[in-house]
Amino acid sequence: MQLFKLGSKIHQFEVFEQFAKTFQIGEGDLVLTHGFLYEPFMKPLDMKADFIIQESFGSGEPSDEMMNAILSEAKKKPFDRIFCHWRWNSTRYR
Repeated sequence: MQLFKLGSKIHQFEVFEQFAKTFQIGEGDLVLTHGFLYEPFMKPLDMKADFIIQESFGSGEPSDEMMNAILSEAKKKPFDRIFCHWRWNSTRYR
């Protein structure tokens, strides 16, 4: 059974604040991210979005158990949009 299907689009910005302003992230948005990105780059922006931090559900690559727990947490939050924010190039990240 297919639970859901994602039609992904990937965007790249020099800094997270540009991304947040461009997409007007706020109430009704759910952001999936890592704690080491949330604390220094997202938390100071005081956005009204809901955040799910992957490390809150375990460490390492997401297991089926972690994914089920994340999905369960996401179902508790009313949202219109979901954003995933990951870092792939640490030399360019600020």
